[in-house]
Amino acid sequence: MVWIAAFATSETYAAPPARFEASALRRLTAPTALALPLMAPITEGVTLDETVGLVAGLDLADLSQTMSFLEGYQARGPRFASPQSFQRSVHGAMAGELAILYGLRGWNMTVTQGPQTGAAALYQAWLALRAGRCRQCLCVVAVAHPEIACLTPDHRAVALRLSATPTRGPELLGVDLGAGEALGGLEPLWGLARALESRPEGEGWPDLPFARLG
Repeated sequence: MVWIAAFATSETYAAPPARFEASALRRLTAPTALALPLMAPITEGVTLDETVGLVAGLDLADLSQTMSFLEGYQARGPRFASPQSFQRSVHGAMAGELAILYGLRGWNMTVTQGPQTGAAALYQAWLALRAGRCRQCLCVVAVAHPEIACLTPDHRAVALRLSATPTRGPELLGVDLGAGEALGGLEPLWGLARALESRPEGEGWPDLPFARLG
């Protein structure tokens, strides 16, 4: 079983922590910049050792940066290919960037699965906890196109900390669930996490519409 330890959204946490230098922030892609502030609240008070994993999800894998790099190369020649666009275009770099900035030393991976990115990221975090790769797993999803990832424009990034051991209940960081735990456009991701939390030991991935990965 897994338990939700913390949950936060980009609507509340939009500004990066002050400890990060402006030069480091300028090098980030848009999805990573969205995810960066959410890492702070869900890791507060947590010892970030090898037992803490990370799954980062982004819908289109920074393809706009790849296109920018290739267009500069083709239109103006090799001398005008942007090194910054090349660095940002490395697919799968989001989890690594966040791990370096926050000093994470555990297992991490980046997930890109278009409309299923949120569910796919949560699935990989769930698998990692079940397999014992980590005792806690941070799951951060940041999307350039919220309309295809079941998020709202105001909530273009969400973050959860999942635990392999029971917690006192999810710490809702700046989130008001309101009556019936309604969370606007975020209810698919929140609802899926809650479904995982309530599943008996040994049961597989829940059969919910938003949970389907194919």
